[in-house]
Amino acid sequence: MQKLELELKTSTPLIARGADNVTFELLPQSIKGVMRYWFRALAANVIDINSFNRTSDSLIGLKKAEEELFGSTEIRSPFDILVSYNHNFKPLGRHKYNIDRENYDFKIIEEFKSISYVLYGVNTTEKEIIKELEKNGKKYNYLPENSIIKIKLLFKRQVSDDVLKAYVLLLEFISVYGGFGAKSRKGLGSFKIDVLNNDFHDKNYLERDFKDTLEKIETTFKKVFTSAKGYEPNKNNQIDVPDFPIVNSNCFSKTINLKTNDMIQAFVKVFLSDSRNKRYGYYSFVKKSCLRFINKNDSVDLIRKAIFNKEIPKSKIGPTILGLPLVYQRIEKEKSKPVNSKEKQKSIYGKDTINNNTGRKASPLHITFHKKTDGNYYCYLLLIPSKISEKRDSNEKPLLKMDKTKIKIIGNEDFKELQGFINESFEDKAGGSNGRK
Repeated sequence: MQKLELELKTSTPLIARGADNVTFELLPQSIKGVMRYWFRALAANVIDINSFNRTSDSLIGLKKAEEELFGSTEIRSPFDILVSYNHNFKPLGRHKYNIDRENYDFKIIEEFKSISYVLYGVNTTEKEIIKELEKNGKKYNYLPENSIIKIKLLFKRQVSDDVLKAYVLLLEFISVYGGFGAKSRKGLGSFKIDVLNNDFHDKNYLERDFKDTLEKIETTFKKVFTSAKGYEPNKNNQIDVPDFPIVNSNCFSKTINLKTNDMIQAFVKVFLSDSRNKRYGYYSFVKKSCLRFINKNDSVDLIRKAIFNKEIPKSKIGPTILGLPLVYQRIEKEKSKPVNSKEKQKSIYGKDTINNNTGRKASPLHITFHKKTDGNYYCYLLLIPSKISEKRDSNEKPLLKMDKTKIKIIGNEDFKELQGFINESFEDKAGGSNGRK
């Protein structure tokens, strides 16, 4: 029986949930789901996704390629996955009942308070789930950094060396730019492949640059998905902003030496968000300074006027490029908070949410963390352009909507501009534990 055996070491905390939405469990189907996502993004660069056997149909080529490597409802997957890991779980925090809100708050452990932004939304505050959790003595746990995960891909039928190599390159790519579990786009669930029982595995894969990695994958995929099987090569892979994420040469990649051997400090250098003192990490500076004040327009001020004055913003809302929905909550009617009275505050604060027609668009910026042989943590970035909305205005600009005020606004799809902001912010002189102002 052919098999791929991997031993992974987590570089950052990994958060994954089982069927009860509480207990830590990294499921085989979750791993396969991550593999499928990145396969689609990579394969779309190589094959014509809308053509197969001289037949043109929406995504027919991509579906056939995915079916070949992962199976479908009609064809069984060529492999099964077995997962095992050490159970040295740690509690992520605890629930505390809030009498005023008549619900539970989640208090993150002290160690992670400085990176609470990254952990936003990983817990539940639903009363019934929490009661069941307390009843059975369950806790919200995570798998800490430096934990070992063993994964086996057991093949149920013989596959070619080229197909095996495709799986190996895919898993290496996921290690560099992806991850497993919740919040992997913000660096949680990053891992390094320590062992892989296959000659195709390059032990120095983390040192390859993006261009070299992409070329290796393209070369292998072209050998697997041939014209003899009915596939056609992609002849239009240089679209600046495609309909969905495609990993190609238009993507922007960057690796930053964070110059710290402390994992929490590595996260702080990237995600520190101290609005009161205007101190930001690399990522937060891009989102809360560059994108918020795009074209000298304050996006928050534009949303404020939309909520309270029903004014349609005349400029694009910069932060929409980094993911939807975008929630503006407790946004003040005036720029300063003139009163302290709770009752008055309730009357001058508003809330609204910016969505596209599907209600969700994940961030196109993938961030992972890896510790290299010099002892320092490195931050790997991959920006994958794709449309944030199918709906367009007369100038082909993305149309978004504000849920409560029912106002249509222009979203931001300028990935070249975003790339410039990232280059500006992710410099050694910027960010860090002291923050950038």
